[in-house]
Amino acid sequence: MTTELTKDASNTAKNRTVAVSYARALINHCAKIYDFTATQLISHAGLLPDNLQDDKKRISAAQYNNLICSAAELSDDPLLGWRFGTKTSTASFNLLGYITMSAETLGDAAKALQNFELLVSDIGHTVIEKSYSLAHAKWIPHSSCEHFSFHIPEAVFAGWINFGRTIVGWDVPINQITFSHRKAKSLQKSYSDFFNCPVIFNQTENAIEFDTKWLSLPLAQAQRKVFNALINEAENSVNEINSLSMSFEKRVKHLIRANLYQSNVSMEHIAQQLKISKRTLQRYLSNDGLTYRELIDNCKQELAIELIKSNQLPLITIAGILGFSEQSSFTRAFKRWTNQSPQLFRSCNQKKQHK
Repeated sequence: MTTELTKDASNTAKNRTVAVSYARALINHCAKIYDFTATQLISHAGLLPDNLQDDKKRISAAQYNNLICSAAELSDDPLLGWRFGTKTSTASFNLLGYITMSAETLGDAAKALQNFELLVSDIGHTVIEKSYSLAHAKWIPHSSCEHFSFHIPEAVFAGWINFGRTIVGWDVPINQITFSHRKAKSLQKSYSDFFNCPVIFNQTENAIEFDTKWLSLPLAQAQRKVFNALINEAENSVNEINSLSMSFEKRVKHLIRANLYQSNVSMEHIAQQLKISKRTLQRYLSNDGLTYRELIDNCKQELAIELIKSNQLPLITIAGILGFSEQSSFTRAFKRWTNQSPQLFRSCNQKKQHK
């Protein structure tokens, strides 16, 4: 067998999901070029056809991993993920595809991909890093999905490059691509030929390196009004997906964070927003071994660290946002959280940034 199958490992990725439109694109691709039907692939992956009827719905990351592993197993094709990526279209990426198409520059498209890739999948996340004349687009699998099939990052990168060529209209030069998994040397030429650059396997990260100047490249189908309208729709869709996939603890913390700025984080108020009673909220948290006071403290700690790191607000303002009537109370709480005063924490963080 030529594939690294990791179906069992996928069972830990409980809250990660993939758009049905993307899963169907994989199924349709495989049924077109391999010697098995869509029905056979769906059955082999342990999915029900009803799970894949509505492109607006989602399947779990574990189900998608099983699907691509099953496709690799049935086809016995070590290049399956790459082949799939090279054939992805705007429809495969759904709303995200239309957003990137209407962006003004390649940089705007890359930023949209980074901000809204959840619309397609949240098996991993994209980071765009810029350093002087070079930029790196990195795809990082979430910790619960690190042992998923190597076909997934290959499909991601091939899809990015293929779609990028579509919206730009020509091949933007790439310096090199790295993958963290291994690949037989006899197969590597296919990758370098398609990507038109060196492709190196068994590295520390999945990354595409290119010159930063290409981020300013104007796109042929740019439509600012359409782009802005689609961004608004994407924000609403992401919020809906997050609310459905969040654990109860995360939903409560999300509401606490959102209400901290209004200084209205009473248990009654948060319970009302969850459309449950205060007593039910207490019971749900207790069942998970949590208390509301602990969650408040956690949220204040997280927000305090974020605001101090941003270097934009005075410490006394941050103390007020977090509900502390005096800066001295905030300082004591911050020392309890980090073993450092807010002043020292900010100073150390600034030194790290300037290294």
